[in-house]
This record gives sequence, structure tokens and C-alpha cells, in this order.
Amino acid sequence: MDQTCESTSLLDVLWEDVLFKYVFPYLSIKDCFNLRRVSKSFEALMNTYFLTIKHVDLSQHRDVKEDEFNALICHCHNIQHLNLSGLGFMPSRSLEPLLRNNANLTYLNLSGCVNLTPNCLQSVILKCKNLKILKLRNCSWLTGGCLVTLAFHIGSLTEVDLAHCSFLEADSLSLFTFHSKRLQSLSLSGIFSVTDSLLYNIAHYCKLLELLDVSNCPNITDSSIRWLDRECRHLKLVNIRGCLLDNQAVHELRSSIHFKLFWT
Repeated sequence: MDQTCESTSLLDVLWEDVLFKYVFPYLSIKDCFNLRRVSKSFEALMNTYFLTIKHVDLSQHRDVKEDEFNALICHCHNIQHLNLSGLGFMPSRSLEPLLRNNANLTYLNLSGCVNLTPNCLQSVILKCKNLKILKLRNCSWLTGGCLVTLAFHIGSLTEVDLAHCSFLEADSLSLFTFHSKRLQSLSLSGIFSVTDSLLYNIAHYCKLLELLDVSNCPNITDSSIRWLDRECRHLKLVNIRGCLLDNQAVHELRSSIHFKLFWT
């Protein structure tokens, strides 16, 4: 009995029924990469596990090595939640095959991935029809044409973060909201092209909206905030911090609108 126990290793435990269900979900992606380096047998084990995982978060593992990322590309074909925020070094040529292999994405976070191009989203536009949450904060490479095309092909979006995507124009944002009628949360913080006219369109098209962030957008007035109050009955919070509204206007708004106004 003792000799049998001593000769048993982790590799002898049932992979799919035990390790993949009850052990490996508690490991970080970094732990998975480290375990994969132990031996050829563990590499095969982790590659098989990668085939099953639905959640990948590299936001806290920004020193990911090329061979580690390539392992995800080769073996991860079932990802639903993908968080690559802050991977500023990552070029489009590395990301494109990973997105192309994962058509079941419902959550995608590329915030702060500054070395990408609009082409990296082509596979998302064509394949990821169930995408609900898209975060592209600080992605200055995002163009209006790419954004509109994405919204036209993906009607399932409920949460979108475009904060500080500084090159987006008002016309493109307006078309985006026209095709995004299921939106519940939208961040346009720090985009100078956001005006009252765009907020009128948001109020008209995005009736399910609950959270709106237009902080640091200097070209909006209390008029469009009041229009949101009349048209968006599901709205719970609007962030106008950094907008050029005076104290009296904000005080009057707070006393008359149905949603919470975050200003300071």
C-alpha cells in the first residue's frame, strides 16, 4: 500500500473528472504556465486543460512569454471570458489568431493594449455573435469605421467601454448607438467629440441604458442630461465629473431627475 502511494503522482489522478473540475480552476494562469514547464508530461496535461478553459485573465500577468501566449493560441478554443487589459506590448499579429479561434466570447477586455490595430477585431466582428461586454478603454487605435461595423454585426452588446478612445468622431458614435439598442452600460469618458447631440441620440436609441459615463466631456450641457431623464427610464447613474456644468445647474438637475448624478 505504501509503495503504491509513493509511486502515485499528480499525472495519475483522473484529468477531466478530477483535476480539470476540482483542482485547476483554483490556479492562476501564471500557475498553469509554470506547471506546464515542469516536464513534457505536465506540458501535455496543461495543453489538454487549456482545451477546456473558458476564462483567461492575463491582466495581472503582463510579463507573459511568447511561448506561453502561443500555447493559448494553439490550445484554447473555448474561451468565453478574455481579459488582456494592460498588455501594451502585444501586437495585432499575436492577438488575431487567439480571437479567430474563440468564437464563443461573451467578454473581451483589450483596454490599454496600445500596439493593436483595428484589424485585430475582424474575427470578433465576423464570429463572436454572442459578445456582450467589450472594453476598449485607452485604445486610441480604434477607428469610427471599425466601431460602427462591430455594432452593425454584433447586436448582443450590453456593456461597452470606449473611454479615452480619443479619435472617435460624433458621427461614428451616433451610428454605433443606433445599432446598439441593448446597451445597459456605456462609457465615453474623455472623448471630446461627445456633445449634446450625441446624448440626444443615446437617449433615443438606447432605452435600456442603466449606466452612462460622460465624465471629462466638456461639450455637454444640462439640456441633454434632462433629455436623458425623459427618455431613459432605466437609467440609474450618469457620471458627469469634469464636465463644464456650474454648481447651480447640477443642483437643479439633482433635484429633478430620477437617476443619480455623479459630479464630484
